[in-house]
Amino acid sequence: MAPQPRTMAPTAEREVWTKSQPIRSGEQWRSKEKRSAKGRQRVVVVDDLTKLGNVLKECPTTLKHVNEKEVEEARTKAKSVGVQLHSFDQLVGTEKDGEKTAQETEDHPPKPNDTYIVCYTNGTTGTPKGVLLSHTNVLSNFAALSLLLERFMPEPMDSHGSIISYLPLSHMFEQCAHWIALSFGFRIGYFSGDIAQSL
Repeated sequence: MAPQPRTMAPTAEREVWTKSQPIRSGEQWRSKEKRSAKGRQRVVVVDDLTKLGNVLKECPTTLKHVNEKEVEEARTKAKSVGVQLHSFDQLVGTEKDGEKTAQETEDHPPKPNDTYIVCYTNGTTGTPKGVLLSHTNVLSNFAALSLLLERFMPEPMDSHGSIISYLPLSHMFEQCAHWIALSFGFRIGYFSGDIAQSL
């Protein structure tokens, strides 16, 4: 998973899409030639039409599949540059020919040293840098923040607490705040440009 901040510049997005690939723990980036090998397919999750427009504009030759919301306008744009657009239900195999299907999957829990995320800078000051974080990295961060909050701010650490999420989820601190909220069972309000709506 390589989430991208909303502030990421289009040229930086292209750099991330070019480098993003499935990574095994400890594996170094392959050479540019191998990354661009024919026949390799990339899957990029796009959460809004503006970002989809950037994807289609910057990478129509290297990107073959895009996962996006079911929006007819997005399907038309994607088809015009030869990109296949799939719904999330199709991707996970719970929809076939418009019909919902039940599907059981085997659980494969991650190992401590497996890569959890590739966290990129937004690239506004140069080429974006990607940092590989393992499950051990993130759980250590989560455990440390939990202990600090329980010791110095115990009041909000129960099911009656709440936070307002301002940062993008590609920001590691915001992800950590979500893990805390979900673990302790309190509410998350998402900032949408109007603070009154979040409250």
